[in-house]
Amino acid sequence: MIDTQQPSLEITEPKEGEGVSSNSYIIRGTVDDGEGKGVSTLEYSLDNTNWIKITKAAAWSATGVNFSDGGQGEKTLWVRASDGLNDAVVKSVSFQYDTEDPSLSETTSTLGEALVNRNTSVSFGGEARDTNELKSVTVSVNGGAATTLSTTAGAWTYVLPNADHSNDGTYALVFTATDVAGKTASVKRNVLIDTTKPSTPEFTTSAGDYVTDSLAIAGTASDIGSGIATAHYRVNSEETKTLTGTDNWFATINTSGLAEGAHEVSVWTVDRAGNKSDEKEQSFRVDRYNPEINSDAPASQATNDDITISGSASDSYLMASVSATVSKDGADPSEITPTITNEEDDACDWSIAIDADSLGSGTYVYTIKATDSVGRTASISRTVIIDVDAPTVTDLNLENNFLIRNDSYNVTGKATDNAGGTGVAKVEYSLDNEATWMDATGTDNWLVALSGLTDGLTKTFAVRATDNAGNKSEVVSRTFKVDLADPGFDETNSEIEGQSLVYKNEPVVFKGKVWDANGIESVKVKVNGTEKNIDFTSAVSEPTETNWSWTLDADTENHLKDGTYELVFTAEDTNGRTTSFTRNVMIDTKTPTVAITSPSKDEAVGTASYTIRGT
Repeated sequence: MIDTQQPSLEITEPKEGEGVSSNSYIIRGTVDDGEGKGVSTLEYSLDNTNWIKITKAAAWSATGVNFSDGGQGEKTLWVRASDGLNDAVVKSVSFQYDTEDPSLSETTSTLGEALVNRNTSVSFGGEARDTNELKSVTVSVNGGAATTLSTTAGAWTYVLPNADHSNDGTYALVFTATDVAGKTASVKRNVLIDTTKPSTPEFTTSAGDYVTDSLAIAGTASDIGSGIATAHYRVNSEETKTLTGTDNWFATINTSGLAEGAHEVSVWTVDRAGNKSDEKEQSFRVDRYNPEINSDAPASQATNDDITISGSASDSYLMASVSATVSKDGADPSEITPTITNEEDDACDWSIAIDADSLGSGTYVYTIKATDSVGRTASISRTVIIDVDAPTVTDLNLENNFLIRNDSYNVTGKATDNAGGTGVAKVEYSLDNEATWMDATGTDNWLVALSGLTDGLTKTFAVRATDNAGNKSEVVSRTFKVDLADPGFDETNSEIEGQSLVYKNEPVVFKGKVWDANGIESVKVKVNGTEKNIDFTSAVSEPTETNWSWTLDADTENHLKDGTYELVFTAEDTNGRTTSFTRNVMIDTKTPTVAITSPSKDEAVGTASYTIRGT
């Protein structure tokens, strides 16, 4: 056999430039001597000097090949085959022996793997190194295909763009360094790009009409990107402070240091990417005190004439209005308009004119209210009792020509004001024809104690009542007399004293004095029950001479008036008081008759001691 051709030989593993990361590698290939003698030897070498046999086979392999001698780096594998006739064929393949992962750092962004929020482009960069040879540095975004990054001496860079809002979103970045052996090292970064500012916050609370020392605010905020990170507020142009909460925020603001008046609180949010929302403003007013309203008018007064109640109103900040209502006799109040004068921003004077005649009698309650600019109020009430009707005086215990029999007397009566009137304020009386008036004791039931009355006094007692509105009643007058004693009445002429029976044989003339401070009405005598008038001359005090006389007649001739007489003398003064005395008289105008019965005429008397008899 003529064989002049070398066998054909191929190394299939490792391939040229392949990275080998195992120290127990299987090398593979093919050998074929065609129509020739056939392969007699098959060997491999790691240094082209020392050869190691390979089991002959068309598709040959050798296991457990260790490339670690000489360390990491580029290696060459030689394989030779011979058919024993022709020169051996030698093939070689260069590859990288690499059993260690590359190193990869990212230091430019200063970030870690945790998600961060940014509202600008983010630059990444670092170094990739390998003990052998670095193949590539790539980046994969959100799991997409890897993009190879340019490197210079192992340094690499990458910019996550932020051209406009269209790039907003969440980015999961995986940076991978791959060496020629296929070993890799990765760095992960997670970035949320958010260039859109949060929505303008909204207040869910109202400041109300006013605050004093604190203002509670609350509201909502939202962000479609990175989410709200912080919420802030500022009062007027003061220091910025942080609210509690984010999407739902709140705060209680200390307003004790603010002056009374209008103020503004501004609220805004910042999202996690640093975007600041537009500010939302809420106006509020600080007002710590109610307004003040005053009046010098008494709390309650009565009148029968036109009057005006007035006063002033003020506020520590700003007044709004003064209003008023009036209620008559407990009815529902109705609005009235007070007159406002001397009006300033924080004060004014007010007045209400009251026309008594047009309003008529009744109890009127006026409520005057001051309202400041934030709606705080203060009010006062004034009661005006309009009484244009006079009271009346009734039930006197003194009639006309009333007789008073003592030196003192309590005059009583009643005074009544009209229904719904102001009531009786006082009762007065006069004893001098209304020239002088003096106060009685009491009002509705009154009393006047008359004292020191003298006998014979005649007076006119006048009384009137005045109500609290000043209306005076009609004067009620009564005339009274004072009679302290019975008439003075005596008899001094007859010389008859007492009521013992006396005997007279001739007419008896009775004379004496009669008097009374109030005058004598009559002098009479009852003769055995039959009343007879006696002439007299009236006297108010004891006269010096007798001023009355009466004769009890006697019939000395015919003896027709002989008999026993009971005489009751009575003097009556003009007030009916009387004085009486009684005299008992027997008129006997006949001489007596005498008859001697023993001794009888011409009788002989024979004893020295004799009893004479007769009728």
